[in-house]
Amino acid sequence: MLGQIKPHATVLQDRWQYGELMPTLPLLGTGLAPLLQWLLLPPLIVWLARRQLLGVIYLQQVDPATAASSDSAREERP
Repeated sequence: MLGQIKPHATVLQDRWQYGELMPTLPLLGTGLAPLLQWLLLPPLIVWLARRQLLGVIYLQQVDPATAASSDSAREERP
C-alpha cells in the first residue's frame, strides 16, 4: 500500500525534489550522489564482507609476509 502512496505524494503532488545544489543527470533525472551510492556501495560492502569472512586466508593470499608475522606472534604467546 505504501508503494502506491509514495509515488502519489512525491511525483504527482510535487512534495519532494532535489535541492538546488544537487547535481542531477539529465537523462535519468536522478541525483549524482544517489547514483554514486548505487554504483560504489554494493561492491564495497561485498569486498568488506568477503574480507571479514575469509580473514587470515585472505590476508595470506594478498601478503604472505604479513600473515607469516602474525602466525609467529601467535606462536610466541604462552
